[in-house]
Amino acid sequence: MLRLETIPGQLSTAEVLVETAKQVNKDANRVWVETRLTASPEVFAQELFTQVSCALREVLTHHSGALNQVFYRFDVDEKKLHEIMTVYVGDALIEALAVLLLNRAMSKVILRRTFSSSPQP
Repeated sequence: MLRLETIPGQLSTAEVLVETAKQVNKDANRVWVETRLTASPEVFAQELFTQVSCALREVLTHHSGALNQVFYRFDVDEKKLHEIMTVYVGDALIEALAVLLLNRAMSKVILRRTFSSSPQP
């Protein structure tokens, strides 16, 4: 399941998850359908995890050539990716890859918010 990164005190989890969904859409540009958070903030993490898992399953099944592009655009740690690809199979592989991508996207959001010179709205 999705492990939430440490979130700076001034940000709510919902805000970070909304920005993470936007980051996922930016990084996955043209590879899969845009993610959208439609539920209440209490279930944003699960909704985002489900959407990314479904998108990864689609890419793995029908567009495996685009998979390397996805990992490159998300800028995931190659060692972690290699470990996941060698340890997991089936649904466990999809879930582990989804967690990897979401944590990377969330890290980008948190770093950007933490070190931004101008306050975010």
